Amino acid sequence: MPRLSTIRLEPLRELVAELRYTPRAALLRCIERAESLALEIDPDITYPMEWIVYRVTGYRPKDSPDGLIVGEALVADLSSLVEHLCDVAGLREDEIEPGASSIDELAGRWSVSRKSIERYRRQGLVARRAESAAGVVRLSFSARVVDGFEEKRSDRLERAASFERIGERERKWLHARALRYHRSLGCAFAPIAVRLSERTGRSLSTVRRAILLADERSPEPTFRVRRKLPEREARVIARAMDWGIKPGLIADRFGRSRTSVLRIATDEHGARLQRHLPSIRPEGAPDGGSIEQAANLILPPASDIRLPCEEPVLEAKTLIASLQSPGSIDAAREARIAGAHWLLLARAAHAIESIPRSTAPVSIIDAAETDLRWALQLRRMLVESQIPLVIRTLEDRLGSPLMNMRPDQIRELVRICMLATIGAVAGFHPLRPGRSLTDFGRLASPVSLAMNRILSEHDLDRVRPASSIGRAATARAELADWTRQLAPWQKDVEAHPRLRGVLDRLDAEDRAILIARYGLAGSPPKTSAAICEELDLTPARIVSAYRRARMTIRQSMA
Repeated sequence: MPRLSTIRLEPLRELVAELRYTPRAALLRCIERAESLALEIDPDITYPMEWIVYRVTGYRPKDSPDGLIVGEALVADLSSLVEHLCDVAGLREDEIEPGASSIDELAGRWSVSRKSIERYRRQGLVARRAESAAGVVRLSFSARVVDGFEEKRSDRLERAASFERIGERERKWLHARALRYHRSLGCAFAPIAVRLSERTGRSLSTVRRAILLADERSPEPTFRVRRKLPEREARVIARAMDWGIKPGLIADRFGRSRTSVLRIATDEHGARLQRHLPSIRPEGAPDGGSIEQAANLILPPASDIRLPCEEPVLEAKTLIASLQSPGSIDAAREARIAGAHWLLLARAAHAIESIPRSTAPVSIIDAAETDLRWALQLRRMLVESQIPLVIRTLEDRLGSPLMNMRPDQIRELVRICMLATIGAVAGFHPLRPGRSLTDFGRLASPVSLAMNRILSEHDLDRVRPASSIGRAATARAELADWTRQLAPWQKDVEAHPRLRGVLDRLDAEDRAILIARYGLAGSPPKTSAAICEELDLTPARIVSAYRRARMTIRQSMA
């Protein structure tokens, strides 16, 4: 059973969610319109989302969705959109119109592989997903879609049909010729591959693969060209570096150079950040120039910032008692913190998007991770400022003080409410249309909405006050550490949870480096370059301090 293709564009995912409760007949019409639309899209033109919704659904919504989508990205997702709509409609195989083709039939018709058909699906060849009476799900292509794609892509299909794969005989000839160039002329592998590519008319990558494959099968391999690093190996190397293992030991383990290990670990850090990019980028993030202008306006000086540097209160009685003293943030300070939080995420997202695919620059990754650490601490400040509202809302909905409940009930209620609050803070968009950059709304409104929404889904009728014996246990109720659940990417950028506990075991300079690096003393985190300039150190000294700290943490866990 083929799995549902992923829709990469967020507006199209939202469109599928909105159409989930549409009548079935209307869904089938949407499928037909999307198939026709895929054949009309120009990859080089940008289309407004309002127009796309109209072409797929046939109506213009009152609240027209904003945004523009490049034609290339749109046509790549239309086949996935149709698959999801077929799944929602529960399309049956007997409803597929006569003359439809399967993947294998199309591959035979065009003399291409199944993999080529999958590539064509991201170029406008839209498939329908239908289930047979036996419960088997198959993909099929209507005759109208196939004919339209053939007419539009005739040149590409002709080239693909005339493509001739390299046979064993030609592969051996290429390998023999490469050996002759190497032994008689002393040529390296790269220029040999370029020469044979020009001579045979084959692509460079095809010639390289053919020579290397024949060389591997020979009794004495000559061209030892390193293949692409497996994804799992890259993750293991990066994780070993994160744990403070020396690069030399990692290099010996994987048969690589120390420089290669450092590059692989850096690239994996960059790839890890790029995987988290959708959850990092805030709503309405500006472009790079606007970010720098806003930074001068919103970000407060480091001397004006006092970030949380103590462990959170995670005991029910102590937490509720601490709320008796006024500790809320006034509107102006909340606006400042929320604006800085939003801006830091936007700046980090812009930096992560600029990371090249080839080799990730350490400076860009370091700057992005530093902004994310700062944003996490500001997010914690905003969440902590809403804890009194969380407790009051809980007690109002329960009709009884929270401390009258059983410990397990307190833990569960506080857990779901804190997660709802974190979600509201993470999605808080401080700017309002038509207002200036410093004109913000208050956070209490989205937090209250999120709290009421999550509590309405929770069966509060089952929550009962504890007995007198149970209340004694309630006083010792331990709460979940919500500060470790602030963001999906938190674990990849934040300091190790045990780092604070081992700081006193480190020497003074290592301790100063790590406190400045992660902002453990209440000041904003700093990049490695800033620490080097401030403490007159080298980058290698900062790396060694981090490695010794991780080794100390490992020893404390043993």
